[in-house]
Amino acid sequence: MVEKRTSTKLTDAKLRNIAPGSPVLTSAQHSGLQFQPSAVTKGIGTWYLRYYDPDTGKRARLRLGNYPAISLAEAEDQAKRLTAGIKAGISPVKAIEQERIEQEERLRAAETAQQNTFTVLTEIFYERQIAAGVWKNERYRQQWLREIKRLVFPGIGKMPITEIKALDIVGVLEDVWHKTPDTAGKLIDRIGQVFTFAEAMGYCEHNPTKAARVALGKQKRKPKSERHFPSMPWQDLPRFVADVLLSGRPAQSKVTLLFLIINAARSGAIRLLQWSEIDFRAAMWKMEADAPERKTYIDRFYPLPRQAVQLLHSLPKDTPANLVFPMAKPNKHGSWAMSDMTLTKLLREHSEGFHSDRPDKGPTVHGFRASFKNWATEHGYDDLQSEIQLAHDVGNDVYQSYMRSAMIEKRRQMMQAWADYLFSAVAA
Repeated sequence: MVEKRTSTKLTDAKLRNIAPGSPVLTSAQHSGLQFQPSAVTKGIGTWYLRYYDPDTGKRARLRLGNYPAISLAEAEDQAKRLTAGIKAGISPVKAIEQERIEQEERLRAAETAQQNTFTVLTEIFYERQIAAGVWKNERYRQQWLREIKRLVFPGIGKMPITEIKALDIVGVLEDVWHKTPDTAGKLIDRIGQVFTFAEAMGYCEHNPTKAARVALGKQKRKPKSERHFPSMPWQDLPRFVADVLLSGRPAQSKVTLLFLIINAARSGAIRLLQWSEIDFRAAMWKMEADAPERKTYIDRFYPLPRQAVQLLHSLPKDTPANLVFPMAKPNKHGSWAMSDMTLTKLLREHSEGFHSDRPDKGPTVHGFRASFKNWATEHGYDDLQSEIQLAHDVGNDVYQSYMRSAMIEKRRQMMQAWADYLFSAVAA
């Protein structure tokens, strides 16, 4: 029996009211689009496309879906797209299969994007840097991640990295951009590192941090004179050593601060100094790369002046945790290392009669490094010598390695002169 078909203009009203078992309707608006009503239910049917298959040349019929799940407009749009493909020699069956594959790929990509959040990629980048040995310093590693977790993750951590725009970064950093410019500058650098890694790995296609910098504008930094650690003028140091550190009641904190000043060292390096780092025969202190709180990524060698060696000889060697300057008892965390606040408290309690280079501030422990630097400059010592002694980065690692060994004797002479000056007010 030949199937009876009626060509007609299709409308939603007509389709909603079509009686069950009605003849197949062929669309007058789009050639080949057909609607076959349900045999049992009013207003329900199935869409088909009749066409000549470009691969076989034979007449074929393709099911497009059910009405009303697929509306008239959607069926016409689908038929139009498939017919255009037929004219281009593409079989509708293959076209639909390709659309299905592309749709699945889009869904997978969207799913992956939701998984590749800024937090996830930051943690992947962080772990890879550690595994590759790029970040050896434990304190730096902890600080790097801690500041991002505290200030960045709450704003953009859960966002897919592909969706993060420059304005999102601006929103995270605008509060600290001018208040704490140094921290904000480090954060935008670290955000940029994560994006560079993500771009290289194919997780995103752009790095919005450059645009974010432009939007945030130039940072309002304090004058340099207000940023550095207040330091005691080097001219006052012999009196400070004689009247404070070598007078009155003996204290471990006094000995520790004196050794710090003699070596122009950082507080952390002295407080955590271990006997294994001291070579008495060579009168040398070796600070190993990546030692805790040392802020150095290469081994450094410090010639010890005569006064420093004498001070070390006067101290007990069998100490907790092998520390040169341990506390009398461990703190609540079980650490024997002296706290930075102990030295700060000592300086505050005994700084009466001593001023700093900032009228509104008293001298600081870290400022003694600046005191040494100013003394060295005033006395004509090579700037490179004092920079190496202060463990400042000068050139690349190879250059630093060469210079710290090549200048060791010159630095020994400089540091001995510095120690002699510090003790110049001490009674013979």
